[in-house]
Amino acid sequence: MTEPLIRYDEDDGIAVIALDRPAKRNAIDSRMAAELDAAFQRFARGPARAAVLTSASPGIFCAGADLHDPPTEAWRALPEIGFRTDKPIVAALGGKVIGLGFMLSAMCDLCVAAEDTEFHFPEAKLGFSLAAVSAATNRLPPRMAMELLLLGRPIPARRAYDIGFVNDLVPPGAQLEAGKAMARALAANSRDVVGNLKRLTLDVLGETPSQQHYAVRRLEEAMMQGPDAGEGLRAFREKRRPDFTRR
Repeated sequence: MTEPLIRYDEDDGIAVIALDRPAKRNAIDSRMAAELDAAFQRFARGPARAAVLTSASPGIFCAGADLHDPPTEAWRALPEIGFRTDKPIVAALGGKVIGLGFMLSAMCDLCVAAEDTEFHFPEAKLGFSLAAVSAATNRLPPRMAMELLLLGRPIPARRAYDIGFVNDLVPPGAQLEAGKAMARALAANSRDVVGNLKRLTLDVLGETPSQQHYAVRRLEEAMMQGPDAGEGLRAFREKRRPDFTRR
């Protein structure tokens, strides 16, 4: 039996979603991206009131995309790009947070980072990048975003904390418990008010062009893969009027 690359645990109203591909330093390939998407969908539709995104491997959060099997559909697993939920998501980070891992952590709502955390986006040195990174860098001061993206300089946890990108800084190894404590505090608050305030805050940030692009893709897929599309195609082939009231 193939071991899962994403762990999902739920307890006391909190979901913990952990990257678990230690042999590849949690580099995200197509299978891992699909599992992460499924885990986020499970959280979004389930009873948990808050989630913690973390790593099951010490010393590394995510080494970015696996270039041997590039996850072309990884955008689906990025909060506020591939999916939306009004439930809060807390990133609990330690070690290297690289490339796609940076994008993933940046799109979470809150962030707890161990003091050994380092954010790195080396794509300019590699010669390729996802445009969706614009949504992630919307969470950074503009010149800090330029430094991270254009120069590829790593940003240490302390500096990320000083500019407000990280909410809480903790000793190495303490990030998961700190993230769970933050998630429990969120879960104890009013579900409706937390959800509405999250949405209002994100509305102030606004959507980047890449977010709008993927939003259109989601709508197109919903229309083309929905039951009405199936009925319409069947009716066309059978030369009859479609009946959209049968479902």
